[in-house]
Amino acid sequence: MPRGTSKSSGLTSLPLKRKDKRTRAYFPKTRTGCWTCRKRRVKCDEEKPHCARCKASGFKCDGYSVDAFSQAHKRASVVQKPQPKRTSSATHRAILPSKAPKAARMNIRVLRPRSPIVETEQEYRYFCFFTENTTRRLCGFFKSKLWSHLMLQAGEQERPIWHAMSAIGALDLILYTKEQNPHSPVAGSTIEDHHIFAIKQYDKAVKLMKTDIAERGHSLRTALLFCLLIVCFENLYGTQQSATVHIIAGIRLIEAYHQDHTSRSDKSPLQKAEESNASTDSVTFGIASPVPSDVEDEIYQAFGLLEIASLSFNVDGRGMAYHMLAKDSGSSCVKNMPSRFVSLPEAKAYWDLIMRRLLHLLPTLNTAQSTMRGYEDDNETAVIMKPSSAVVEEQERYLAELSSWNEAFTPVLQKYRLFPSSRDFAGATILKLRWILFALP
Repeated sequence: MPRGTSKSSGLTSLPLKRKDKRTRAYFPKTRTGCWTCRKRRVKCDEEKPHCARCKASGFKCDGYSVDAFSQAHKRASVVQKPQPKRTSSATHRAILPSKAPKAARMNIRVLRPRSPIVETEQEYRYFCFFTENTTRRLCGFFKSKLWSHLMLQAGEQERPIWHAMSAIGALDLILYTKEQNPHSPVAGSTIEDHHIFAIKQYDKAVKLMKTDIAERGHSLRTALLFCLLIVCFENLYGTQQSATVHIIAGIRLIEAYHQDHTSRSDKSPLQKAEESNASTDSVTFGIASPVPSDVEDEIYQAFGLLEIASLSFNVDGRGMAYHMLAKDSGSSCVKNMPSRFVSLPEAKAYWDLIMRRLLHLLPTLNTAQSTMRGYEDDNETAVIMKPSSAVVEEQERYLAELSSWNEAFTPVLQKYRLFPSSRDFAGATILKLRWILFALP
């Protein structure tokens, strides 16, 4: 009977299919076997000190140590053709040298990747309260790019600033809760939760800031913004002494930065005008940053406003020599003050600068008046002597600055009088009242 036929049915069977070619099973390369089995790509039974598979196959087991691995490579290199040595110019090297000079190595920092800013939903809620409510309290009746833009952008990028803003938001929420439900028992427990969260966030922010300075270097802009947040937190928490310490520290940072950059030439006309009186402006600062791309004008102006607060409480304590210099802060800027302000923030910036100058002037006038006291007879009856022409001239100069400011401000006030229910009108009215108080004889 022919091959392939069935006796029972008489039908020719289909040709048998050829078996597919068997492929070798693939397993991940072992990392625990002996070096010989690993090189042969076979499974090792991992018997110590030499595996049984190598013995059965007639191979010498190289064992499991690092030294055995190097010996195996030495034996393998014997059968390879010797490679010619490459000259140093032809050798491929990494772009960065393996050993840098000491001076260069000090400037190379290994940075850790930053963790995500948002860690918990609770932090995010307090952060949102800060951005939507606290910033409006901090601005008051005056629009502020610092709180509406710069600080919020920094909070999205820097973890210390994010946590500090969340902490301030928690403290501000305590005030808000007390205003809404002052006698509610539920409010009491809620306030305690806000308080605990604020302390933890503030502690975390300070620790992160110290770590960032140690690992990433000193960023003046971030340090100044963080300093402003510390001042806000300490004031809200009721520790004014700590807030004052940070105000003075921030002012000195600004002064040091301003002094270091007054000799550079790539500045705007306003900044160059500030440098025309570099003998005094290099020690103090005005309302314009020498390098706005590094530290914005708004940060300068914020610390100028804080300086007014510290001078009002007489807590700076740097002596008469400093007042003699600081009374001319931003003198060239005041000299080039526009004849007409274009906005309320501009008018406020110049007003704050004039106030700083006046608050530094007053101690010098008091000292001058005390030295102009004579005595009429042996009974030590005090006689007030006529002030010197230099003192009178200086007083007239500052009064002239107040008058110039009022002339430049009048168009702004008239503009906002058309909108009596607006926040800008309230801010303009406040500035006008301040001018009246200082301009009164």
